Amino acid sequence: MVWQSPPDDWGDKPGGLDLTGSTRLTFWARGAVGGEKVSFGYGLLGIDKRYHDSATGKVETVLAPEWRAYALPLSGKDLSCIKTGFYWTVGGQGAPVTFFLDDVRYE
Repeated sequence: MVWQSPPDDWGDKPGGLDLTGSTRLTFWARGAVGGEKVSFGYGLLGIDKRYHDSATGKVETVLAPEWRAYALPLSGKDLSCIKTGFYWTVGGQGAPVTFFLDDVRYE
């Protein structure tokens, strides 16, 4: 699942957000039961695309059933054109995966 700017764009349209000055991407997450393996990040579009993300970042985690804060550091990154501002991915885990997100923001 990817939050994109502009919507439904995989690097073929101009756009994106200038997030220069942001120092971190923060969010809260928890698993429905705990043990859910999820990757969270920003910047999926590489330089193979005409209109790509100017920076990338990712965290892979195993969620707990309690809410936990996560932060991806942004200092020193070129945030002048972020087209995929937030995403999450899950791999096959042998059962449905349910998790919860809250308060996703660039600070």
